[in-house]
Amino acid sequence: MTADAPGPARDREPGRVGERFAPGESPTGGDVGVGADVPSGSGIGVGEALAELRAGAVLVDVRTPNEYRTAHAQPAIHIQLGWLATDVPAQVPGRTIVTICSYGNRASQAAAQLAADGYRAFFVRGGLAAWREAGERVVSTPRSR
Repeated sequence: MTADAPGPARDREPGRVGERFAPGESPTGGDVGVGADVPSGSGIGVGEALAELRAGAVLVDVRTPNEYRTAHAQPAIHIQLGWLATDVPAQVPGRTIVTICSYGNRASQAAAQLAADGYRAFFVRGGLAAWREAGERVVSTPRSR
């Protein structure tokens, strides 16, 4: 197993004049979760994703099996993008889903698909790269023989 250095999750960029904080962010940097005004299928920062996970959401990595084995966010389960419709109902019925991929493209497709299917779903903006940058744990899974 490999891991990045642990640390507080912060998905923040310096504010600009006139910029308001995204839903779920506080001006002091604390995690406040995803507000009801954030539509299902939207992208959220790492801090918001962690708040959702603490509230019972499940993190789903939608990349290929090889990508997942190479490196994935510590709490993530693997359901490849093409298998969401069949595997999500069986593995995570009735739970909020936060999707993640390498940089956010496939995860955004997955969250949109899940939202269209009636799930409360979000994707991690910036994907695994943002997860790592925030200092959150990334591990690898050895191949089974």
